[in-house]
Amino acid sequence: MSVTKNEILIFLEREWQNEMSRRDTRLSNWKSPYEIKSYLDWLKQQKNARFFEIIDRKSGEIIAAGSLLDGSIKDIIVKFNERGKGYGKQLVEMILKEVKRRPMFLQAMPRYRGFYEKLGFEVYGYDKGTGSLFMKIEN
Repeated sequence: MSVTKNEILIFLEREWQNEMSRRDTRLSNWKSPYEIKSYLDWLKQQKNARFFEIIDRKSGEIIAAGSLLDGSIKDIIVKFNERGKGYGKQLVEMILKEVKRRPMFLQAMPRYRGFYEKLGFEVYGYDKGTGSLFMKIEN
């Protein structure tokens, strides 16, 4: 089963907006739904952006999606009610397996540090403005 880039972008936008409504926005890089939409509009225009997804075999719905741009993982998001089932790990491993270029980079909120470290990423920097960690994997 295959989905389009637009379907993945719609999924990312919906899930981020759901994420914002579930928690204090101070814990998120996103400040408003407009900011999410602007970012996704920009990402859609990037010719070398690649998109990855995991689709539920029964429903055909996207349950996890991510994107890669210029050697950096830009987005990894799993539907809220599907978290803790290994889909995020599966998605990152899918990207690492398909894209052999190293090092590969990502920016993550501190609460996801352990998740990415278990997958082999290491912290190499910190953004004081957003509180994000800069992480990379070499092998």
